[in-house]
Amino acid sequence: MRMAPSSLYRRTINNIMFRQVLFLWIFLGSFTVYGQQFYFDQFSVSDGLAQSTVFDMIQDRNDVFWLGTRAGVARFDGANFVNFTAKDGLAENGVRAICEDNDGKIWFGHTGGGLSLFDGGTFKLVPSPAALKHSTITSILLDAESKLWFTTEGAGVVMLSNPEAPTDKLQFTQYSGSELSDQVYGHHMDRDGRIYFVSDLGVKYFNPDSSRFENLLLNGVPKFYQTTSILIDSWGRTWIGKYHGGLYRYNPNTDSTVMYDLVKAGLKSNWVSTIFEDREGNIWAGTFEGGVVRITPDNSLELYTSANGFPGLQIWSMMQDREGNILFGTNENGVCVYKGDDFISYYKDDGLIGSQVQAILQRSDGSYWFGTNKGISILDGEADGGSIHDFDQLKADGIEFLREDRDGTIWIGTDNSGVYKYHRTSGFRKENRLSGHVGQYKPVMAMEIDQDNFLWVGALDGLIYYDIDKQSVVKKFSQFDDGLKSSYIRMLFIDSKNRVWIGHDEKGITMVEEGEFVDLKLGFDFTPLCMTEDLDGTFWIGTEGRGVIHYDTDRRQVIHIYTADGGELLANLINQLNVDHFNNIYVGTNKGLNIFFREEERFYSFTYRSGFVGIETKHNASLVDQAGYLWFGTIEGVTKYHPSREVRLAGEPAVHITGMQVNNELVSMDAGLSLSYRQNRIIFEYGCITLNPDDVQYQIMLDGTGQDWGPPDRLTSAIYPALPYGRYTFRVKAKNSAGVWNREPASFSFVIRPPFYLTWYFILFVAGILFIIVISYVKIRERALKRENLILEGKVKERTATVEAQKEELTRKNENITDSIRYAKRIQIAILPEKSPYPDTFILFKPKDIVSGDFYWFTEMGDKEFFSAVDCTGHGVPGAFMSIIGHNSLTKIVREYGILEPGKILNELNKEVLETLHQRSDTGDVYDGMDLALACYDRKGKYLEFSGAFNPLYLVRDGELLETKADKQSIGRSAFKTDAEFTNHRIDIKEGDTVYLFSDGYADQFGGEHRKKFKYKNLKETILKIQKESMSQQRAILDDTIEKWRGDLDQLDDILMIGRRF
Repeated sequence: MRMAPSSLYRRTINNIMFRQVLFLWIFLGSFTVYGQQFYFDQFSVSDGLAQSTVFDMIQDRNDVFWLGTRAGVARFDGANFVNFTAKDGLAENGVRAICEDNDGKIWFGHTGGGLSLFDGGTFKLVPSPAALKHSTITSILLDAESKLWFTTEGAGVVMLSNPEAPTDKLQFTQYSGSELSDQVYGHHMDRDGRIYFVSDLGVKYFNPDSSRFENLLLNGVPKFYQTTSILIDSWGRTWIGKYHGGLYRYNPNTDSTVMYDLVKAGLKSNWVSTIFEDREGNIWAGTFEGGVVRITPDNSLELYTSANGFPGLQIWSMMQDREGNILFGTNENGVCVYKGDDFISYYKDDGLIGSQVQAILQRSDGSYWFGTNKGISILDGEADGGSIHDFDQLKADGIEFLREDRDGTIWIGTDNSGVYKYHRTSGFRKENRLSGHVGQYKPVMAMEIDQDNFLWVGALDGLIYYDIDKQSVVKKFSQFDDGLKSSYIRMLFIDSKNRVWIGHDEKGITMVEEGEFVDLKLGFDFTPLCMTEDLDGTFWIGTEGRGVIHYDTDRRQVIHIYTADGGELLANLINQLNVDHFNNIYVGTNKGLNIFFREEERFYSFTYRSGFVGIETKHNASLVDQAGYLWFGTIEGVTKYHPSREVRLAGEPAVHITGMQVNNELVSMDAGLSLSYRQNRIIFEYGCITLNPDDVQYQIMLDGTGQDWGPPDRLTSAIYPALPYGRYTFRVKAKNSAGVWNREPASFSFVIRPPFYLTWYFILFVAGILFIIVISYVKIRERALKRENLILEGKVKERTATVEAQKEELTRKNENITDSIRYAKRIQIAILPEKSPYPDTFILFKPKDIVSGDFYWFTEMGDKEFFSAVDCTGHGVPGAFMSIIGHNSLTKIVREYGILEPGKILNELNKEVLETLHQRSDTGDVYDGMDLALACYDRKGKYLEFSGAFNPLYLVRDGELLETKADKQSIGRSAFKTDAEFTNHRIDIKEGDTVYLFSDGYADQFGGEHRKKFKYKNLKETILKIQKESMSQQRAILDDTIEKWRGDLDQLDDILMIGRRF
């Protein structure tokens, strides 16, 4: 089958000075392209249409198609037909004309007479005048004033002024006879609302000012051909179709007419039956014997006949749906749908030697070579009207690869005969050097020629590297000898940097870079089948079962993996990958073609219904030719695609909820639907009105269940088997083949009522009964309680007096205890000096309670100055008792016993405390004691002796803090070690040295932003920061620091610190 000649003869008739008419025939030339097949979808009796003649068709406000046939009317949702006849309420006979009014009602005019109406729920016969009952209604028009006009064969035109009224109150007005004509075949309304009627007396228009019909006279349009159709296009030009008289275009601006002789243009007939203008400004003229012609805005003609794929020659009607498709109602072939000429195909019937195209090559001379399962076919000069012929060699052989080297030699890889080459001067021959390495009766698995004119051939058992210029095999690489990941080669690809990419069966990819094999590590095994490089330098890898991997070789990472499971691809088996000059990616699968449009960042799907009739693509059989066209080899020939054409299905899909079942019974989806709690098995049916239903995916959600949108799928129903009572809204949205989701989901809300015992009125009733019961009970109890209260009041008075007496007693005891503690404080203050007896010394003393468990101690013996910071067990009164014991014991040990070395003083102090408190190892009591730091400074020797129980000494010298560790044992707590020895440390003192003794209260205080301990690390840093300050200023800073740290928290323990500078 082939595209018919597109020669055009135009007759131009000008109105000149003396009203002379001049016919001028202009020959515009002709061209013939053999083998091109346009895709036309078709819906006929085999698809569910009741009868194959389609007189008229519309798409209603719900996107549903209505088709008038000889058998009645068909409702079509893009996937299924529902046929209606007189049994459903229609008038008898076929439906010739259809129109939807402003209220959504659909009107049907019948052959032989009769008028029917669909009101959204049922079909009705419309009471009408005799003119409509007994005459065929040829067309129905809704005008700008919402009036309906019915044209008829035999009764002229009937106007309905009030279509919104009930059927028994409709008002009709008839126009016929000499006023118009009895035979009216059709109508047209221009953009200004003027109505034109096509009659046997020519074209007349209705003048609303005079309410009369006037003749339409166009200069240059002959009257001797019967007018069949009229159109006023968007430029204001008038198109007139004639019965066997061709097509005329009148331009009011120049008062000139152009005649299109469709027979001379290439159609079989000049009988124009209908004219239509699409949204792109193309004029379509349907004929009744010869097919269709499209006249583009630039006045070029495109013919569609049986020769190039159009299945119907006799056209009744034409329309454009909301997706941009052109629909043709035909006389014998149902509805034909034109979805654009994005795809043009060549089949075996068009001259290909085999049906499956497995390899494609465009030679440097512009010719195309197609390798098929039965040999090679050649298309010479396709753009200039070439023809397809067979290559006279390798017939019946399966051709897997075709490649051309820089000398013009064609290299041919076969499925079982090895490798051949062909040159127009040296002829055709088998390349035995290569074929021997491939193996007898084994297929060539991959084949490429790199930029240095070396041939790479993949085989089942390795990779062959062949020098074309020297005609010799350089090397055959294998898995075990040369480091290949696998010897089973499935793919070869040469990138823009002349790197060779080698695909292995189930082992991923190895890249040849600078003479070395480099593995592509993606973290998983896969089988690569094809590959391409985009204009950004990133790579797309088609796999066997894993979809498409988008890979950035510079960063050595996967950008994204596209799969069918993710709703992006038609299938995960990828046979072809290519990129056009717009950087769009073409993905050929076993279920059709995907195109990833980079600017829109989404995938489009093309299958049989959208013109990609071959469906299953063949491995690596794709090509971008010299003109930028894409070619795809399939199991049903080869398909060409023009990437500059816009994808026409980019609008939002129209999704509808088509039905609802409750407990397996259909219900009317009325607003505010309320169901009982037993009516809780719900099924929703939904769909998208599209002529590509196989490519539509849906997502659903039921508000009220707490669940989000479900995953995309192709199901058109949703089942909810046991919904609890509540308020629900079912929502559904759809994605078409262009990857576009509708922004506003279709939705339906309903309520499932709770059982009566959970209704608010029943609950309120029960609550009322309970309230009465409770009130009654309360009243009874109230009377009983009053009696009991009288008894209790006496007892309360008696007990109150007792409690008051006990309170006074406790108050007196509390005051006595507080007075005792305050007295103890005076005793403690008496034994503790207000200030240090030594110069440059501060004391920071902050008791937690009235009395303190920490104390400081100073004394002198000769040249020795003693000072100590002591932390007794506990704080408050117990700690105060321990502090007195400790203070007295230290004084006795030094002054009475004459022990002057700090280590020995602590040894003796340990014994004193144990003996004083009678602490023994054979009791279970908690042992009391103290932690302390004791220092003795020898004024004569200028040295310091130190010994400590847990508490260390800090010495700051020349900006550095030196810590002298204490022994890890306490005073008085080591009942098992009464002979415990404490270490005595000697430190030479230099002028400017500063020492610090302290208890653990400062470092253990909680506070700060995170309410943590101050810690010794912060204490050391604080001490180092204040070294330039005097000792009194240091005390103030240390006091202020710990108070700010504490903030609003309680003081945890007694705080004591002694600082002395020498």
